[in-house]
Amino acid sequence: MAIAYLDHTGPELLPLRAGDQLIVNAARSAVRAHATSPTALARFLDAGVQVLSTPNLHTGLIATPAKVIVGPASASHASTVADEPRWSPTIPPPLPPPTRLSTA
Repeated sequence: MAIAYLDHTGPELLPLRAGDQLIVNAARSAVRAHATSPTALARFLDAGVQVLSTPNLHTGLIATPAKVIVGPASASHASTVADEPRWSPTIPPPLPPPTRLSTA
């Protein structure tokens, strides 16, 4: 999951578990501006979530086994009341495993 900014409500908005991956803008400037909460980052890390940072992230991508959501996204109180466009295609069922090709 890639979420540009994460405020203190992020752990309640994003039900991530141990082994999940979160990419967020946790650059010093984002934390100083209170766009990303160090408390939220610590809660995810304590829960076993792999947290990665990139300073130029300004979009969102949420991928689950059932759905993909692409759009400008943050995990913050403001994101619960904002009108942010998102795109979520219908995902077909998984394909069967590929078969091995034979040269015979």
